[in-house]
Amino acid sequence: MNEICVAHLVRAQNGIGPLIDFLESYKLNPGGIEHDFIILFKGFKNEGPSQEYRSLLRPFNYKELHVPDEGFDITAYFAVPRSFQYKYYCFLNSFSVILDAKWLLKMHQYISQENVGLVGATGSYQGHLWRGNYTYTQWKLSVENAIPKSKHPKLRKFWVGRLDWALQFWISYLNNGLKLNFYFPRFPNFHIRSNAFMLRDEMMRKIVCPKILSKMDAYKCESGRQSITNQIMKLGKIALVIGKDGKAYKKEDWWKSNTFWRENQENLLVSDNQTRAYTDGGLAQKTLFSNYAWGENASPKQPFKN
Repeated sequence: MNEICVAHLVRAQNGIGPLIDFLESYKLNPGGIEHDFIILFKGFKNEGPSQEYRSLLRPFNYKELHVPDEGFDITAYFAVPRSFQYKYYCFLNSFSVILDAKWLLKMHQYISQENVGLVGATGSYQGHLWRGNYTYTQWKLSVENAIPKSKHPKLRKFWVGRLDWALQFWISYLNNGLKLNFYFPRFPNFHIRSNAFMLRDEMMRKIVCPKILSKMDAYKCESGRQSITNQIMKLGKIALVIGKDGKAYKKEDWWKSNTFWRENQENLLVSDNQTRAYTDGGLAQKTLFSNYAWGENASPKQPFKN
């Protein structure tokens, strides 16, 4: 048995398409270092995955673990060390697609360092959607851009003011009503995203993973005050984003990595549905996403097309 485990989540609810995409990328990008491969089947009925799934997986040497479709991705990940014993665990969500041949080696060379507690393919400074990571000026700019210019500037100014007031009111209302200020740190809210991350067994067993019953619980675990990243940092360890360039980026420099919602994400090791939403979006959507994740360090880019 190897000391590294790569666990890929396969959800019955998502259908077979994401697994096809992942396995094609995994075959082309084996990681660059020896490891065991675990398929984490989530939400399949008693008879398990169909023959179609088995046929796809037949060429691969893998182990499997079955968990019920509850608790979102994080709960499934924490089931792995209860069934298997490894020194290092790398978790990839069901929409992951690997983009670099030595992706695992690049992550392992940093997580194996004593002062490092967590590494990931992406990180972000964002909080929950309704926390309003923008400054007032950024909100104002977003509001103004949402209203077309007209031949009647006074009328436009009136509606800009009304919409701006309404946004501030609803953000305040939702923050207070959902107690988001209590659960989530203010921007910049440093957290490693849970689509592709790696940590040591000793760190994983020190993390408190609460019972996750709702999407909000999952948000708290990923980016709340008691997130996995914050728990790791409270233990005196650092959290790093690892780029395709093989470099490790400390939390203050995550935005420079160009791995998540910035530039063309050209340094990304492992993509997912969120990074692809940015890639496939127009400049307006890229601008919104990039500002949301990085604030004043945002830098969206529109790829050149012939």
